[in-house]
Amino acid sequence: MSSANGKKPMAEKKKKKDDEAISELILPIEYQFAPDITSRYVNHCLIQWGEHECKLSFFDLESPLIGGSEQQKLEQVKKLTSVRAACVGRIILSRDFVPKLIDLLQRTSEKALSGNKTSLAKLIGVHDEPKQITGS
Repeated sequence: MSSANGKKPMAEKKKKKDDEAISELILPIEYQFAPDITSRYVNHCLIQWGEHECKLSFFDLESPLIGGSEQQKLEQVKKLTSVRAACVGRIILSRDFVPKLIDLLQRTSEKALSGNKTSLAKLIGVHDEPKQITGS
């Protein structure tokens, strides 16, 4: 709605500014961990790509127990046909999130491996900016 002089009324300008403020709201992230969440050791990962997502399955690859004399060990190794890998967790990521996760892992691992005295616990949740929620 415009007035006779072609300018927008004040109420319409204010509504547009309010709509813009609501469409891009920046809030800090409040991390919460369920009390029953379990941390597990992982030494193997399987990555499966779908049309819209990436599935990461995490495994504890179990080394077989081999013992005895050198000859007995050799015989045990020859009998092996596979090694057991227990899946301890699976997450599904959107394709858009994967590059962001890779970047975060690279930056934090560089800091951790460079001898930086910052604790790993602090590095894990590093984000350059707060979560941005964009409305329509």
